[in-house]
Amino acid sequence: MHLKWTRRSAAAFAALPIFTLALTESATAQRSLPTDTVNVAAASRGGRIVNQPTLLDNQKEYGAENLIDEKILGADGKGSFGWVSNRFDPINMEEVVIGFKDNALKTIGRVVLNPSSYVARERWAKDIALEVSTEGIDGPYQTVAELTLKQTPDRQEFKFLPVAARFVKLRFRTNYGSDRAVALGEVEIYEAIDTSDGVGATIGRLEATINELEKWRQSQMEAGPILTPVGAGAANGLTSNVNLAAKTSGGKIVGVSSVFESERGQGPDATYNADKLIDGKTWRQDDQQPSNGWSSNGFAPGQQWVILGFKDDRPQPVGRIVINPMSYQPRDRWARRIEVQVSNQAYKNEDDLKAFRTIKTLNLKTDPIN
Repeated sequence: MHLKWTRRSAAAFAALPIFTLALTESATAQRSLPTDTVNVAAASRGGRIVNQPTLLDNQKEYGAENLIDEKILGADGKGSFGWVSNRFDPINMEEVVIGFKDNALKTIGRVVLNPSSYVARERWAKDIALEVSTEGIDGPYQTVAELTLKQTPDRQEFKFLPVAARFVKLRFRTNYGSDRAVALGEVEIYEAIDTSDGVGATIGRLEATINELEKWRQSQMEAGPILTPVGAGAANGLTSNVNLAAKTSGGKIVGVSSVFESERGQGPDATYNADKLIDGKTWRQDDQQPSNGWSSNGFAPGQQWVILGFKDDRPQPVGRIVINPMSYQPRDRWARRIEVQVSNQAYKNEDDLKAFRTIKTLNLKTDPIN
Protein backbone atom coordinates (compact mmCIF):
# COMPACT_ATOMS: atom_id res chain seq x y z
CA MET A 1 0.00 0.00 0.00
CA HIS A 2 1.24 3.46 -0.85
CA LEU A 3 0.14 6.85 0.42
CA LYS A 4 0.69 10.09 -1.44
CA TRP A 5 0.58 13.61 -0.09
CA THR A 6 -0.14 16.24 -2.75
CA ARG A 7 0.54 19.79 -1.65
CA ARG A 8 -2.05 22.34 -2.74
CA SER A 9 -0.49 25.36 -1.07
CA ALA A 10 2.82 26.48 0.49
CA ALA A 11 6.23 25.33 -0.69
CA ALA A 12 7.71 23.22 2.09
CA PHE A 13 6.32 20.19 3.86
CA ALA A 14 8.04 18.99 7.02
CA ALA A 15 8.50 15.99 9.27
CA LEU A 16 5.90 13.29 9.76
CA PRO A 17 6.32 12.12 13.36
CA ILE A 18 3.42 9.66 13.61
CA PHE A 19 1.34 7.61 11.20
CA THR A 20 -0.78 4.94 12.81
CA LEU A 21 -2.49 1.66 11.97
CA ALA A 22 -6.23 1.52 12.54
CA LEU A 23 -7.72 -1.19 14.71
CA THR A 24 -10.49 -2.66 12.57
CA GLU A 25 -13.42 -4.67 13.82
CA SER A 26 -13.76 -8.25 12.63
CA ALA A 27 -16.79 -9.45 10.67
CA THR A 28 -19.16 -11.12 13.11
CA ALA A 29 -22.04 -13.30 11.98
CA GLN A 30 -25.33 -13.54 13.83
CA ARG A 31 -24.77 -15.50 17.04
CA SER A 32 -26.56 -18.70 17.96
CA LEU A 33 -25.32 -20.83 20.88
CA PRO A 34 -22.22 -19.88 22.88
CA THR A 35 -18.92 -21.54 22.02
CA ASP A 36 -15.81 -22.58 23.89
CA THR A 37 -12.60 -20.54 23.87
CA VAL A 38 -10.36 -23.46 22.82
CA ASN A 39 -9.40 -23.65 19.14
CA VAL A 40 -9.72 -27.38 18.44
CA ALA A 41 -8.27 -26.98 14.93
CA ALA A 42 -4.90 -25.71 16.21
CA ALA A 43 -1.94 -27.98 15.57
CA SER A 44 -0.91 -27.48 19.19
CA ARG A 45 -4.17 -29.24 20.21
CA GLY A 46 -3.94 -32.09 17.73
CA GLY A 47 -5.58 -30.44 14.74
CA ARG A 48 -4.09 -31.34 11.36
CA ILE A 49 -4.44 -30.89 7.62
CA VAL A 50 -5.60 -34.27 6.28
CA ASN A 51 -5.63 -33.65 2.52
CA GLN A 52 -2.96 -32.32 0.16
CA PRO A 53 -4.07 -28.99 -1.32
CA THR A 54 -1.94 -27.47 -4.07
CA LEU A 55 0.93 -25.20 -3.11
CA LEU A 56 2.15 -22.05 -4.84
CA ASP A 57 5.14 -23.08 -6.98
CA ASN A 58 5.66 -25.92 -4.46
CA GLN A 59 7.12 -23.43 -1.98
CA LYS A 60 6.98 -25.00 1.48
CA GLU A 61 6.65 -21.65 3.22
CA TYR A 62 3.09 -21.44 1.78
CA GLY A 63 2.03 -24.85 3.16
CA ALA A 64 -1.50 -25.50 4.39
CA GLU A 65 -0.10 -26.28 7.85
CA ASN A 66 0.23 -22.49 8.24
CA LEU A 67 -3.56 -22.37 8.54
CA ILE A 68 -3.49 -24.04 11.96
CA ASP A 69 -0.18 -22.79 13.41
CA GLU A 70 -1.88 -19.95 15.34
CA LYS A 71 0.34 -17.38 13.63
CA ILE A 72 -0.25 -14.54 11.20
CA LEU A 73 2.48 -12.63 9.40
CA GLY A 74 2.86 -9.32 11.24
CA ALA A 75 4.21 -5.93 10.21
CA ASP A 76 7.52 -6.94 11.79
CA GLY A 77 7.91 -9.79 9.28
CA LYS A 78 7.42 -12.46 11.95
CA GLY A 79 4.76 -15.14 11.79
CA SER A 80 3.73 -17.43 8.93
CA PHE A 81 2.91 -16.74 5.27
CA GLY A 82 -0.48 -18.46 5.33
CA TRP A 83 -1.58 -21.02 2.72
CA VAL A 84 -1.50 -20.14 -0.99
CA SER A 85 -2.73 -22.53 -3.70
CA ASN A 86 -0.94 -23.10 -6.98
CA ARG A 87 -4.02 -22.25 -9.02
CA PHE A 88 -7.49 -20.75 -8.90
CA ASP A 89 -10.36 -22.66 -10.46
CA PRO A 90 -13.95 -21.62 -9.62
CA ILE A 91 -15.23 -24.89 -11.14
CA ASN A 92 -12.82 -27.46 -9.67
CA MET A 93 -12.43 -25.54 -6.46
CA GLU A 94 -9.47 -25.75 -4.11
CA GLU A 95 -10.20 -27.57 -0.85
CA VAL A 96 -8.56 -27.78 2.57
CA VAL A 97 -9.70 -30.47 5.02
CA ILE A 98 -8.99 -30.21 8.75
CA GLY A 99 -9.21 -33.12 11.21
CA PHE A 100 -9.30 -33.07 14.99
CA LYS A 101 -7.09 -34.92 17.49
CA ASP A 102 -7.60 -38.72 17.35
CA ASN A 103 -10.27 -38.14 14.67
CA ALA A 104 -12.64 -37.21 17.51
CA LEU A 105 -16.22 -36.21 16.77
CA LYS A 106 -16.83 -32.58 17.83
CA THR A 107 -19.96 -30.44 17.99
CA ILE A 108 -18.83 -27.16 16.48
CA GLY A 109 -20.61 -23.80 16.33
CA ARG A 110 -18.07 -21.16 15.31
CA VAL A 111 -15.15 -20.62 12.95
CA VAL A 112 -12.77 -17.69 12.83
CA LEU A 113 -10.86 -17.01 9.61
CA ASN A 114 -8.13 -14.51 8.79
CA PRO A 115 -7.45 -13.98 5.06
CA SER A 116 -4.09 -12.28 5.65
CA SER A 117 -1.36 -14.09 3.70
CA TYR A 118 1.94 -13.00 2.19
CA VAL A 119 0.70 -12.51 -1.39
CA ALA A 120 -1.20 -9.84 -3.31
CA ARG A 121 -4.58 -9.06 -1.75
CA GLU A 122 -6.34 -10.01 -4.98
CA ARG A 123 -5.47 -13.63 -4.13
CA TRP A 124 -7.01 -13.53 -0.67
CA ALA A 125 -10.04 -15.82 -0.26
CA LYS A 126 -13.47 -14.21 -0.46
CA ASP A 127 -16.32 -16.76 -0.63
CA ILE A 128 -15.84 -20.10 1.16
CA ALA A 129 -18.19 -23.04 1.64
CA LEU A 130 -17.88 -24.67 5.07
CA GLU A 131 -18.63 -28.40 4.97
CA VAL A 132 -18.49 -31.16 7.60
CA SER A 133 -18.25 -34.93 7.63
CA THR A 134 -18.99 -37.24 10.56
CA GLU A 135 -17.58 -40.30 8.81
CA GLY A 136 -14.30 -40.12 6.91
CA ILE A 137 -11.92 -37.82 5.06
CA ASP A 138 -13.67 -38.63 1.80
CA GLY A 139 -17.10 -37.78 3.18
CA PRO A 140 -19.92 -37.57 2.56
CA TYR A 141 -19.85 -33.85 3.40
CA GLN A 142 -22.69 -31.54 4.35
CA THR A 143 -22.55 -27.79 3.76
CA VAL A 144 -23.28 -25.92 7.00
CA ALA A 145 -22.41 -22.33 6.06
CA GLU A 146 -21.48 -20.07 3.15
CA LEU A 147 -18.90 -17.54 4.37
CA THR A 148 -17.83 -14.25 2.79
CA LEU A 149 -14.60 -12.69 4.02
CA LYS A 150 -13.80 -9.02 4.03
CA GLN A 151 -10.57 -8.06 2.27
CA THR A 152 -8.98 -7.00 5.54
CA PRO A 153 -6.20 -8.68 7.60
CA ASP A 154 -8.46 -9.34 10.59
CA ARG A 155 -9.88 -12.30 12.52
CA GLN A 156 -13.38 -12.65 11.07
CA GLU A 157 -15.89 -14.66 13.09
CA PHE A 158 -18.78 -16.76 11.77
CA LYS A 159 -21.31 -18.58 13.97
CA PHE A 160 -23.80 -21.23 12.86
CA LEU A 161 -26.17 -23.73 14.45
CA PRO A 162 -24.19 -26.45 16.26
CA VAL A 163 -23.30 -29.40 14.03
CA ALA A 164 -21.38 -32.64 14.57
CA ALA A 165 -18.10 -32.87 12.68
CA ARG A 166 -15.15 -35.22 12.50
CA PHE A 167 -13.62 -33.45 9.50
CA VAL A 168 -14.15 -29.86 8.34
CA LYS A 169 -13.68 -28.91 4.70
CA LEU A 170 -13.17 -25.39 3.34
CA ARG A 171 -14.08 -25.07 -0.35
CA PHE A 172 -12.77 -21.86 -1.91
CA ARG A 173 -15.37 -20.49 -4.31
CA THR A 174 -13.89 -17.06 -5.09
CA ASN A 175 -11.00 -14.73 -4.31
CA TYR A 176 -10.72 -10.98 -4.78
CA GLY A 177 -9.92 -10.98 -8.50
CA SER A 178 -6.77 -13.04 -9.15
CA ASP A 179 -6.72 -15.89 -11.69
CA ARG A 180 -3.42 -17.20 -10.29
CA ALA A 181 -4.13 -18.50 -6.78
CA VAL A 182 -6.33 -18.37 -3.70
CA ALA A 183 -4.95 -17.72 -0.21
CA LEU A 184 -5.92 -17.82 3.45
CA GLY A 185 -3.99 -16.93 6.58
CA GLU A 186 -5.48 -18.80 9.54
CA VAL A 187 -8.39 -21.07 10.54
CA GLU A 188 -9.84 -21.45 14.04
CA ILE A 189 -12.67 -23.84 14.97
CA TYR A 190 -14.59 -23.80 18.26
CA GLU A 191 -16.96 -26.26 19.92
CA ALA A 192 -20.52 -25.29 20.83
CA ILE A 193 -21.51 -25.19 24.51
CA ASP A 194 -24.63 -26.98 25.72
CA THR A 195 -26.89 -24.40 27.41
CA SER A 196 -29.22 -26.94 29.03
CA ASP A 197 -27.26 -26.84 32.29
CA GLY A 198 -26.81 -23.87 34.60
CA VAL A 199 -23.18 -23.15 33.75
CA GLY A 200 -23.83 -23.36 30.01
CA ALA A 201 -26.81 -21.02 30.33
CA THR A 202 -24.67 -18.51 32.24
CA ILE A 203 -21.99 -18.66 29.55
CA GLY A 204 -24.68 -18.02 26.95
CA ARG A 205 -25.88 -14.89 28.75
CA LEU A 206 -22.31 -13.61 29.14
CA GLU A 207 -21.57 -14.15 25.47
CA ALA A 208 -24.78 -12.32 24.51
CA THR A 209 -23.65 -9.37 26.62
CA ILE A 210 -20.22 -9.39 25.01
CA ASN A 211 -21.88 -9.46 21.60
CA GLU A 212 -23.90 -6.37 22.46
CA LEU A 213 -20.74 -4.61 23.62
CA GLU A 214 -19.00 -5.50 20.36
CA LYS A 215 -21.92 -4.09 18.36
CA TRP A 216 -21.83 -0.90 20.43
CA ARG A 217 -18.07 -0.57 19.87
CA GLN A 218 -18.54 -1.04 16.13
CA SER A 219 -21.23 1.65 16.05
CA GLN A 220 -18.90 4.03 17.87
CA MET A 221 -16.10 3.34 15.40
CA GLU A 222 -18.45 3.98 12.48
CA ALA A 223 -19.55 7.29 14.02
CA GLY A 224 -16.64 8.99 12.31
CA PRO A 225 -13.86 11.46 13.07
CA ILE A 226 -15.57 12.85 16.17
CA LEU A 227 -14.40 9.73 18.02
CA THR A 228 -10.91 9.63 16.55
CA PRO A 229 -8.29 10.53 19.18
CA VAL A 230 -6.19 13.60 18.52
CA GLY A 231 -2.98 14.93 19.94
CA ALA A 232 -0.06 13.19 21.57
CA GLY A 233 -0.61 10.27 23.91
CA ALA A 234 -3.91 9.20 22.37
CA ALA A 235 -2.66 5.80 21.26
CA ASN A 236 -5.19 3.92 23.39
CA GLY A 237 -8.15 5.05 21.29
CA LEU A 238 -9.35 3.87 17.89
CA THR A 239 -5.91 3.57 16.33
CA SER A 240 -2.75 1.87 17.50
CA ASN A 241 0.50 3.56 18.46
CA VAL A 242 2.47 1.88 15.65
CA ASN A 243 3.75 4.48 13.19
CA LEU A 244 3.76 2.46 9.96
CA ALA A 245 5.50 5.21 8.01
CA ALA A 246 8.53 5.46 10.32
CA LYS A 247 11.87 4.14 9.11
CA THR A 248 12.06 2.10 12.30
CA SER A 249 8.85 0.29 11.25
CA GLY A 250 10.07 -0.37 7.72
CA GLY A 251 8.46 2.70 6.17
CA LYS A 252 10.15 4.15 3.11
CA ILE A 253 9.99 6.93 0.54
CA VAL A 254 8.83 5.45 -2.75
CA GLY A 255 8.72 8.63 -4.84
CA VAL A 256 9.01 12.39 -4.61
CA SER A 257 8.26 15.20 -7.04
CA SER A 258 11.36 17.30 -6.26
CA VAL A 259 13.89 18.24 -3.57
CA PHE A 260 15.00 21.74 -2.65
CA GLU A 261 18.19 23.15 -4.21
CA SER A 262 20.01 25.33 -1.67
CA GLU A 263 22.26 26.61 -4.46
CA ARG A 264 20.61 27.04 -7.84
CA GLY A 265 22.03 24.64 -10.40
CA GLN A 266 23.89 22.56 -7.79
CA GLY A 267 21.26 19.83 -7.60
CA PRO A 268 19.03 18.65 -4.72
CA ASP A 269 20.24 19.36 -1.19
CA ALA A 270 20.27 16.01 0.63
CA THR A 271 19.52 17.69 3.95
CA TYR A 272 16.01 18.34 2.57
CA ASN A 273 15.39 14.81 1.20
CA ALA A 274 11.92 13.33 1.68
CA ASP A 275 13.29 10.68 4.06
CA LYS A 276 13.37 13.46 6.66
CA LEU A 277 9.59 13.05 6.81
CA ILE A 278 9.88 9.62 8.42
CA ASP A 279 12.98 9.96 10.61
CA GLY A 280 10.96 10.77 13.75
CA LYS A 281 12.55 14.22 14.10
CA THR A 282 11.59 17.82 13.55
CA TRP A 283 13.94 20.78 13.16
CA ARG A 284 15.04 22.31 16.47
CA GLN A 285 17.91 24.72 16.81
CA ASP A 286 19.25 23.12 19.99
CA ASP A 287 19.42 19.61 18.51
CA GLN A 288 22.88 18.30 17.75
CA GLN A 289 21.49 16.48 14.72
CA PRO A 290 18.33 18.35 13.70
CA SER A 291 16.13 17.28 10.78
CA ASN A 292 15.37 19.91 8.16
CA GLY A 293 12.17 18.24 7.01
CA TRP A 294 11.41 17.89 3.31
CA SER A 295 11.27 20.87 0.95
CA SER A 296 10.28 20.86 -2.70
CA ASN A 297 12.18 22.73 -5.39
CA GLY A 298 9.68 25.38 -6.36
CA PHE A 299 5.93 25.23 -5.95
CA ALA A 300 2.95 24.74 -8.23
CA PRO A 301 -0.44 23.79 -6.68
CA GLY A 302 -1.03 20.05 -6.89
CA GLN A 303 2.36 19.37 -8.52
CA GLN A 304 4.47 18.60 -5.44
CA TRP A 305 4.08 15.23 -3.80
CA VAL A 306 5.73 12.52 -1.70
CA ILE A 307 4.81 8.83 -1.81
CA LEU A 308 5.30 6.67 1.29
CA GLY A 309 5.37 2.87 1.29
CA PHE A 310 5.07 0.39 4.16
CA LYS A 311 7.35 -2.50 5.07
CA ASP A 312 7.57 -5.22 2.39
CA ASP A 313 5.00 -3.23 0.37
CA ARG A 314 2.26 -4.86 2.42
CA PRO A 315 -1.21 -3.27 2.33
CA GLN A 316 -2.23 -1.86 5.71
CA PRO A 317 -5.54 -0.50 7.06
CA VAL A 318 -4.86 3.06 8.21
CA GLY A 319 -7.01 5.37 10.27
CA ARG A 320 -4.99 8.31 11.57
CA ILE A 321 -2.21 10.60 10.37
CA VAL A 322 -0.23 13.14 12.38
CA ILE A 323 1.69 15.86 10.54
CA ASN A 324 4.05 18.56 11.76
CA PRO A 325 4.57 21.34 9.17
CA MET A 326 7.75 22.65 10.76
CA SER A 327 10.83 22.64 8.49
CA TYR A 328 14.05 24.61 8.22
CA GLN A 329 12.45 27.06 5.82
CA PRO A 330 10.63 30.39 6.18
CA ARG A 331 7.18 29.85 7.65
CA ASP A 332 5.42 31.06 4.50
CA ARG A 333 6.80 27.95 2.75
CA TRP A 334 5.31 25.52 5.22
CA ALA A 335 2.57 23.27 3.83
CA ARG A 336 -0.94 24.55 4.46
CA ARG A 337 -3.29 22.32 2.44
CA ILE A 338 -2.53 18.66 1.70
CA GLU A 339 -4.42 15.90 -0.08
CA VAL A 340 -3.89 12.42 1.38
CA GLN A 341 -4.21 9.79 -1.34
CA VAL A 342 -3.83 6.00 -1.30
CA SER A 343 -3.15 3.22 -3.79
CA ASN A 344 -2.68 -0.54 -3.54
CA GLN A 345 -0.76 -0.69 -6.81
CA ALA A 346 3.01 -0.68 -7.08
CA TYR A 347 4.50 2.73 -7.93
CA LYS A 348 7.13 2.67 -10.69
CA ASN A 349 6.79 6.03 -12.45
CA GLU A 350 4.53 9.06 -12.64
CA ASP A 351 2.04 7.20 -14.85
CA ASP A 352 1.09 5.25 -11.71
CA LEU A 353 -0.07 8.45 -10.00
CA LYS A 354 -3.43 7.93 -11.73
CA ALA A 355 -4.07 4.93 -9.47
CA PHE A 356 -4.18 7.10 -6.33
CA ARG A 357 -7.49 8.24 -4.85
CA THR A 358 -8.01 11.03 -2.34
CA ILE A 359 -9.29 9.96 1.09
CA LYS A 360 -8.76 13.18 3.01
CA THR A 361 -7.89 16.85 2.50
CA LEU A 362 -5.96 18.39 5.39
CA ASN A 363 -5.81 22.07 6.34
CA LEU A 364 -2.76 22.69 8.51
CA LYS A 365 -2.07 25.50 10.94
CA THR A 366 1.25 27.29 10.50
CA ASP A 367 2.31 26.19 13.96
CA PRO A 368 5.32 23.92 14.74
CA ILE A 369 3.19 21.26 16.44
CA ASN A 370 1.90 17.76 15.65
